[in-house]
Amino acid sequence: MANFFASFAGYDLAVDLGSQTTRIMVRGKGLIIEEPTVIARQKKRFGKGKVVAFGQAAARMIGRQPANLEIIFPIRHGVVVDFEAAYALLDHFLEVIRDLPRRWPQLLGPRVIVGIGSEATEVERRAVKALWQQLGARQVFLVNKPLLAAIGAGLAIEETNGGFIVDLGATTTEIAVISLGGIVVGRALKLGGETADQHLLNFLRLKYGLLLGASTVRHLKEKIGSLTPQKKKEEASLVVRGRDLASGLPRSLRLRPVEIREALVPLAQEIVLAIREVLEEAPPELTPNFLEQGLFLAGGFSQLPGWPEMVSQELKMPAWRVEKPNLALVRGGLALWKNPQLLAKVKLVAGLQ
Repeated sequence: MANFFASFAGYDLAVDLGSQTTRIMVRGKGLIIEEPTVIARQKKRFGKGKVVAFGQAAARMIGRQPANLEIIFPIRHGVVVDFEAAYALLDHFLEVIRDLPRRWPQLLGPRVIVGIGSEATEVERRAVKALWQQLGARQVFLVNKPLLAAIGAGLAIEETNGGFIVDLGATTTEIAVISLGGIVVGRALKLGGETADQHLLNFLRLKYGLLLGASTVRHLKEKIGSLTPQKKKEEASLVVRGRDLASGLPRSLRLRPVEIREALVPLAQEIVLAIREVLEEAPPELTPNFLEQGLFLAGGFSQLPGWPEMVSQELKMPAWRVEKPNLALVRGGLALWKNPQLLAKVKLVAGLQ
């Protein structure tokens, strides 16, 4: 009988509500949503604030939108900064999930596990939970992002051996030493993939007097960017087109990986320094485990070639990029649905009852 009623319940969701990309995995269905966390909306002085595009469709408008439209990024540094826009975007994504083929109609809302920044305030946590409750979720569990990433990476976080995880996101980097199901030492930096894009944009503007669009800079970083020399890429090059700051006219420039590295390495060194500081604060009992199993890198920004090599070289310890690092958080959420005892242990409940 219980299984009969359960068939009418909503899906179990694992959500990575990122500043740049939102990912939603559905239990039993896999990854359903992987879309930019952005909407295009009419400016209220030109209309009624109607949303005209979501996700990928809105991202294609960035830098090209007319004066009557505004591009909204409702999540920044893992925090809801525009509740109305975030609601509209997630409601659109949930509509896609509601339309998934299903034997029985859904009479109840979904259950949701959402990753939240480890340094988010009580107010910020409440905002995320309230957002999902207004979207119709019947249960909302908040879990610190480093814990989700570690679970998604396959680390046994309940054991005494612990684990060292670095989640490199678009706007935030989370560093955490984990043991016995909790964070022993952790730090959150407001640095990530978008910061790297800004460093690269500023570098090209100052060195070559060339102004590029945000999408061009991101494409350049993804195609030939790296933190250490890559044998297959060192002879590669890419032509980019932007605006010459001196003449104001269009201009082309051919760039090579070494130049991109020159722009990105200082940012990476800043992150590595923070990792070193967390390592120094970790209990000495855990240090032998780190030397044996190493440090694990997750998050979309960790896909930049050279991260494991640079971290390993600087810290004199093994460093590994987890499989499909951009999906580590949502994989961790799905794993928690299969392990209710661990979910009860890691969920954040203080002040959120």
